[in-house]
Amino acid sequence: MTIDPQDALASLRQWQLEQDNSGRFRVYRDQHGQIYHSVTHILKNTAPQSQKDALERWSQRAGSGLERDLACDRGTVAHEHCEYVLKTAAKLARQSANKKGSWKVWDDGLARPPKAITSGRSRKQKRVHQKWRGQPVSTPEVYPTGW
Repeated sequence: MTIDPQDALASLRQWQLEQDNSGRFRVYRDQHGQIYHSVTHILKNTAPQSQKDALERWSQRAGSGLERDLACDRGTVAHEHCEYVLKTAAKLARQSANKKGSWKVWDDGLARPPKAITSGRSRKQKRVHQKWRGQPVSTPEVYPTGW
């Protein structure tokens, strides 16, 4: 029996992970108790020794802790902004495709809005987000088709 790709994708929305910081390193657990290691833990344990040595030397420098904290804060803010823009663009694309009745089933079996709607919604959301943050709004020609 084959599973419909659309149903498999939809089932992921019900999937919840809970962060667990009680051990020596962070893990995530699903509702069935399955453990997933954090990306940081995986990278730390798979990095070549030369990278680990370079990071250790860097951490011994004066001010490296402050540099690290600032970089972490910048990364968190950048991640939050990207997530907001992508989720809002996807929501706008879904609404537009529903309104126009223009869903398309792609080669992978998943139903998505046509690329013209997706790219248009992404450009619109980016302009809205820039305006909200008080940034200059780029012209639509800056973004390639299918962005």
